[in-house]
Amino acid sequence: MADDGFDFHTPDRREAKRFEPPPWEREAFEDLERKRVEQQEAEQAAAPQAPPAEPEAAPEAQQSEAEKPEAAAQGLGPEEGGATSEPQLDEGKVAEMLAGLSAEEPREYRSLWRIAIASAIVLGAIGAVLIIWAMAAIVGARETGAVGLTGGFVLLFFGAGFVAGAWWLTVRTLRQRGVL
Repeated sequence: MADDGFDFHTPDRREAKRFEPPPWEREAFEDLERKRVEQQEAEQAAAPQAPPAEPEAAPEAQQSEAEKPEAAAQGLGPEEGGATSEPQLDEGKVAEMLAGLSAEEPREYRSLWRIAIASAIVLGAIGAVLIIWAMAAIVGARETGAVGLTGGFVLLFFGAGFVAGAWWLTVRTLRQRGVL
């Protein structure tokens, strides 16, 4: 079969959409843009008025200016040789913000850990009883034969499943609470 009628050309690439902030954040973006424009105007106004300090320092300044993009590309901060305009995060401020966020979390699910632990206790008890019955069935297999032995192993399997489920529920709940 010939491929004469098929044209496998790739479509032209579309231009990327211009970013538009969501309506509820539009004011914040406009404020940020106004501050950025004001800062640029202030820098432009201050730049021509500043006389050069020393003519000998100009080559060094040019060299340090050339090194700044390299240091910024390597991810170095101002104290490591790079110049970045990003503000440094204050540990106290971050902790305060995280505390504020935790206060906003819904508290309705915080008491469910007690229910999870109680469920794990019930599951563990059921599993223990099934394991005890399984041992009794396996020991009594002399009288009941293969049916008693098979039933004992089935009970042992389900009992172990209940105990494992109780263990998993307990560990998961305690990890969510931050205990483990």
